[in-house]
Amino acid sequence: AIALFFLLHQAGREDELRRAFLPGVMAAAVLIAIAGVYQYHVDLPQLQDLVRNDPAVIYPHVPETSDNIASFMARLNSTRIWGPYINPNTLGGYLVLVSPILAAAAWALARRRKWIFAGPAAVATLLALYALFRTGSKGSMMALAAGTAFFAVAAVLGKRGLALGTAGLVLAALLAYPA
Repeated sequence: AIALFFLLHQAGREDELRRAFLPGVMAAAVLIAIAGVYQYHVDLPQLQDLVRNDPAVIYPHVPETSDNIASFMARLNSTRIWGPYINPNTLGGYLVLVSPILAAAAWALARRRKWIFAGPAAVATLLALYALFRTGSKGSMMALAAGTAFFAVAAVLGKRGLALGTAGLVLAALLAYPA
C-alpha cells in the first residue's frame, strides 16, 4: 500500500507516466473489488452449502488440527470478504487507497462531460466502496471517513481548509492513540 502511494505521487509529477499508470491501477482496483463482491455473493454461499452437506470435504485442504479447522470454519461462517488477500483488513486498506482515485476519475470525467467514461468510473467507485463495506474493516472505514472529512473541509475552505483539515486529522490521531 505504501509503495502504491509513492508510485502515484511520483506519477502525478509526470503527465505521460500518470496517463499510463493510473488506468492500470484503476483496472486492478476494479478487478479486486469484483473478486471480493463475487466471493461474498457466490463463492462463500456455495462453500458454506458444500461444507454443511459434507463436513469431511475440508480435510484434504485444511490440516486436521482443532485450531486450523476452527479458524477455517470461523472464516467460512463470516460475512467479511478478503478477496485475493489473506485478511479482510488488508483488502480494506487497499480499497481505501484506490477508492479516491476512482472517485477523482469519475469526477474529472463528469466535469469534462465525458459521460461514456464517467458512468463506468462512478460505478467502479461504488463497487469499490461496496467491497470496502463488505470487508468489515473498522480501521479502513475510519480512514475513509477521515479522508472524506479532510477533503470536504479542504474543498470548502480552500488553502485555509487544507491547513485546518491537516491540524484536525493530526489532533484526532493523537487523541485516538492511547498513551
